[in-house]
Amino acid sequence: MAADLGKHIALDREGILSQTGKIIYLLILFTCSATLLYPFVTCSGEFGISCLFRSLTAVPCPTCGYSRAVCHAVSGDLGRSLNLNPLWLVLVIYQIFMIFISVKAIIKNRMITIPKGIVIAFFVVLGVNWLIILTLGYDFW
Repeated sequence: MAADLGKHIALDREGILSQTGKIIYLLILFTCSATLLYPFVTCSGEFGISCLFRSLTAVPCPTCGYSRAVCHAVSGDLGRSLNLNPLWLVLVIYQIFMIFISVKAIIKNRMITIPKGIVIAFFVVLGVNWLIILTLGYDFW
């Protein structure tokens, strides 16, 4: 039923992407692009925003260490980047995938569905990573 609700919001009667659907894909495109670019902006040390999730809950977020991990990878310190968050590469690939899906949906003016297995696998891996961060610390790896 929840999947049907998403289809009704994102599609009009002919199966063409509705205005709301286009806005949803544009938001996905914007947030994934911003999340991909943020570590490069913060690597210089001149700009940084603390994690809103951690600020509100005092608990590390599921992607804790992502920005620093990407910064270290860009500077060539792959060992340290994997130590901060071994999931950073999976997150980058997932965001690039979501950008591709969003652009494709907007260009084709059709809703693109992602296989449930991919979504479930991603969130299971993210959840396991978060449990490790919460129990052993993000510097455990």
